[in-house]
Amino acid sequence: MRLGKTRRAAGSDMLLPMSKTKLLVISPPDHSALHNLEKLRDDADIYVSNSEAELETLAGPAEVILISSAAAKSINLVELWKRAKSVRWVHSLCWDCYFISRNCGD
Repeated sequence: MRLGKTRRAAGSDMLLPMSKTKLLVISPPDHSALHNLEKLRDDADIYVSNSEAELETLAGPAEVILISSAAAKSINLVELWKRAKSVRWVHSLCWDCYFISRNCGD
């Protein structure tokens, strides 16, 4: 029997299935680099959007945010960051990371 990805229950020898990571990709849906995420489909719930209205909803449960330069300048990152309560990691495809730091505060 294949268990897939597992983790140990605290204080126990029991193995529990791991939940999928919630990955929010802030990018145009037709971005050329998105095909690279196919390898993650089994391990992550992947949501791709550059719509401010959709991002307001998707940001809350996201654990990982991947942001493309194509979307970074058109999104209100300050407001989005306020909604990203579960985020543990942010990765940028932007060459201008200084732009993000200037627009997301300290």
